[in-house]
Amino acid sequence: MRSKRDQGRVGLGRATPAARTGGTVTRFVRRIRDETGSASVAFLLVFPPALLGLLVAIISAAMYYYGGSAAITIAQTGATAAAAEHGSTAACREASEDLARRVTSAIHDVQVRCTRSATTVTVTVTGTPLSLITGFAPTVTHTANVEVERLTGP
Repeated sequence: MRSKRDQGRVGLGRATPAARTGGTVTRFVRRIRDETGSASVAFLLVFPPALLGLLVAIISAAMYYYGGSAAITIAQTGATAAAAEHGSTAACREASEDLARRVTSAIHDVQVRCTRSATTVTVTVTGTPLSLITGFAPTVTHTANVEVERLTGP
């Protein structure tokens, strides 16, 4: 007969080693089939590559913007040099190319086209900003228009 202390417990004192092992195997199989934590594993497989891709896209966009800013500055510098009272397209090209050599950290393969009429100077700068992605080389083109300085009477 069972004591009061052992009442409610099933199989106490009568379980064979095989029966006890069966319970352990059943718990192990249940634990293997349990999918708790599978969302965490899926998150770890998807999130880091997506985050890295987003980071590369943000940095690439910033580098493209930086290259565009450099192209605008080069165009404005050349246009200002050519628009001076005694300026010329040679002065435009010299000022633009000098600045382009100094900002190679932002833009490279710079091409400058200067045109000067009696009233306006137009400078078009085309170049390639830096890129993190090998084989991806976007082109930046910016134009600056400035009126030529002229002496006018009172």
